[in-house]
Amino acid sequence: MRGRQVFMDSLVAHGVDRIFGNPGTTESPLLDSLQSYPQIEYVVALHEGIAVGAASFYAQANGKTPVVNLHVAPGLGNGIGMMYSALKANSPMVVTAGQQDTRLRLREPILGHDLAAMAAPVVKWSVQVERADEMAAIMQRAFKIANEAPAGPVFVALPINVMEQETENGAAASVEMYTAPRPDPDGVAAITKQILAATKPIIVVSDDVARSGATDDLVALSEAMGAGVWFEAIRHHAAFPNRHPNAKGILPVDAAAIRNSLGDADLVLLIGGPFFEEVWFTPGAPFPDGAAVVQIEESAARLAYNHPLT
Repeated sequence: MRGRQVFMDSLVAHGVDRIFGNPGTTESPLLDSLQSYPQIEYVVALHEGIAVGAASFYAQANGKTPVVNLHVAPGLGNGIGMMYSALKANSPMVVTAGQQDTRLRLREPILGHDLAAMAAPVVKWSVQVERADEMAAIMQRAFKIANEAPAGPVFVALPINVMEQETENGAAASVEMYTAPRPDPDGVAAITKQILAATKPIIVVSDDVARSGATDDLVALSEAMGAGVWFEAIRHHAAFPNRHPNAKGILPVDAAAIRNSLGDADLVLLIGGPFFEEVWFTPGAPFPDGAAVVQIEESAARLAYNHPLT
């Protein structure tokens, strides 16, 4: 089988039903393969930024992992702005770009460049497939990394000759991965103690609450605590009903104003970050003086990442 078949089979194995793109000559192996995969629709955009943006919205709306297909260096360059937005929005997606024949690399072919280096600053992982034998392993890893918390885009460069190379390494089958961690009992006990001791608790939430389907649980927690709920300033989902009497609104975008909004809270419970999205610098912490700060995240990497917890 050819590299392009392994690529397409990998998409099928991971449940991909949409490719958003703006293709050119180096993407011809992928385009030639589409007729053999009627379950995958290729959505053509007039600009690469629109293709990436549409894929990001698609990922946010239905939780699937779409694929983006761009055209060599100029196409990737046009899409990088929206790739940054997808990274900040934690949109899982696999962004690809056709690459010139690897045998032309030293001749600096037209539209050629180091695509993996171009994409690296705005994705979770960036790689070029150098041999068809690598295709299956790279695609498996790409989907895994894209969906690991915090989710986000990855980039895979697809040289045209590699897509046409023969290989015996077929696509890996997708398997159900059970990765949800169990909360530490000591941590749960400590948080419970702080919640019960608080007299003026406040909850601050962001997108991960909605993405994990925990909105009803958050409503129940807020009502049980008697806590107002603030939204992080920049968000993509409604993690808490804004007509609920405990809804406080949207936080501002500088530490001093956030601190003022949180008032005299003696407990600030941060859930499903990242926290905080700041536009303007102001000195000091975003929390009221003396308040206990507790953070609950899907990814341990976010805990105490920007601010110390108490």
